[in-house]
Amino acid sequence: MTFKKAKKPVALCVIILGIFFYGTSPLWAMSLYPLETEEAWPIGNGRFQLDVSSEFQSGNILPFDTINRDRDITRFLLGVNLGVGERIELEARYDLIHLDEDGGVNKTGSGDLRLATKVGIYRSAEGDTEFGLRFGVKLPNANKQDRLGTDETDFFASFLASKEFTPLMVDINLGVALLGDPQFNGGQDDILIYGLAFVLPFSDLELIGELNGRLGSMENNNRNVVRTGIRWKGIKDSIIYCSVGVGLNDESEDWSVSIGYTRYMDLF
Repeated sequence: MTFKKAKKPVALCVIILGIFFYGTSPLWAMSLYPLETEEAWPIGNGRFQLDVSSEFQSGNILPFDTINRDRDITRFLLGVNLGVGERIELEARYDLIHLDEDGGVNKTGSGDLRLATKVGIYRSAEGDTEFGLRFGVKLPNANKQDRLGTDETDFFASFLASKEFTPLMVDINLGVALLGDPQFNGGQDDILIYGLAFVLPFSDLELIGELNGRLGSMENNNRNVVRTGIRWKGIKDSIIYCSVGVGLNDESEDWSVSIGYTRYMDLF
């Protein structure tokens, strides 16, 4: 596999934060799928979101793995989000994984269940700026023996900031993750997680992009990916999307593609 060196994403985040307080009107809150960066706006009270998608990664690296194997995975993902107040959003996301790895490993099995809560902590009077917190857990559902996951519990917490510049929307995430280490009982890898994303609408189409990843790992878990794609909102309360991504360092996937569908509805 051919790899590229990571840039300095944290410095870029600081620069964007410096200009973050100038802009106009609000935007209806929605997820940023297929991006991994999160929007700060909660989905809204009683609002329900269903997401189904598929992603292929070439050159995927299993966390904490020190063996450089040719490893491709296909994920089939199901996600649900629910607003339980104007400022609180609950999220669950689960995936099924197919692994094709050098050495004859060809497995299909459960991925991990991820649970998260997003809390809005500040919204500007104009509604065009939002700050929030997101915290959650990855449960150890994926089988370590089948090399589908680490079989460890991970925790994460992020500060979220979103700003509309009309028509451009910018989103910034910065936080920490505690990754359970399968090599040592009770061990963990404490890392920095970040995301910088944009959304640029053109009528029913949106151009999206991000720089997203993990830094500061001592256990081969750094990951930096640039991703871009389009989203189509031509069907009421629905989004159809696709994206391509490229890894920027050795521990990242070489490249990825994804396609998916998101549906919104009001439950109460």
